[in-house]
Amino acid sequence: YYPEGCDFDSIKVDSSAGAINAVEGLNCSLLDMDSSAGAIKLDGFKGAITVDSSAGAFEAKNSEFTKVTMDMSAGGITFINCTIGGGKIDSSAGGLEATDLILTGNLSCDMSAGSVDIELVDGDAIGFDFDVSAGSIKIDGNKVASNDDYKENTNADVVLTVDSSAGSIAITHK
Repeated sequence: YYPEGCDFDSIKVDSSAGAINAVEGLNCSLLDMDSSAGAIKLDGFKGAITVDSSAGAFEAKNSEFTKVTMDMSAGGITFINCTIGGGKIDSSAGGLEATDLILTGNLSCDMSAGSVDIELVDGDAIGFDFDVSAGSIKIDGNKVASNDDYKENTNADVVLTVDSSAGSIAITHK
């Protein structure tokens, strides 16, 4: 437990089995979480995160991430009404779903098994660099590639890169 309204420089959480919840808002320059088994939930978070999770889902709502660094072995990843300032997401088994996402920095996603479904807010100036081994790529409901590479506006200031071994990619603009 932490006092309401506190700001922290950095926090390190090591959990063998059990959930990690910061759902009443938390300001922190870096929240470093290492979880062997258990879900992680954030709501109203502001700062950078590092997540190393062996088994368990990750969910963030109403949060502003300066940077995300995630290594997920098994478990889905969900962002709802979040801003991400860039980073890297590695997922061995589990999809990535984001609604009302604002992307302000380059984000690279390496997905071994799991689909990527992202709804971008103000995403018209974002570039895409996608590589799909087994699956298809749709942008705003239109299939643009299947089992192939897809590049669009890769010279943009912000580029979303997704490398998917098994899983489709769907991007929509809100």
